[in-house]
Amino acid sequence: MTHVTKYTNSLRNYAIAVASVHFVALGWLYPQVLITIVAPPIIFYLLFLYCELMYEIDEGTRRRLVKAIREADDPITKDVLTWELILHEEHSLFGNSSNDRLGF
Repeated sequence: MTHVTKYTNSLRNYAIAVASVHFVALGWLYPQVLITIVAPPIIFYLLFLYCELMYEIDEGTRRRLVKAIREADDPITKDVLTWELILHEEHSLFGNSSNDRLGF
């Protein structure tokens, strides 16, 4: 580690410590301000992270199914994987569950 890296790491730690002390003091003295000003952006950011995670999971599942369809040699296996891909697309686009089709 160079001297500059040590300085920036310690400066970042110092800034985080100062900001967290101010955050705690603000929450202790003015909890309503903390709830109305600070909490909504944090909640929106967490919602964004959740949506991004769900998108990555859907995209990964789609890629995995398409890859398995390309690599399959048996036509029955390709049909089953294609049907699974259709059900996955239907669920991701319209929010329909595969169990709705069975009446459960």
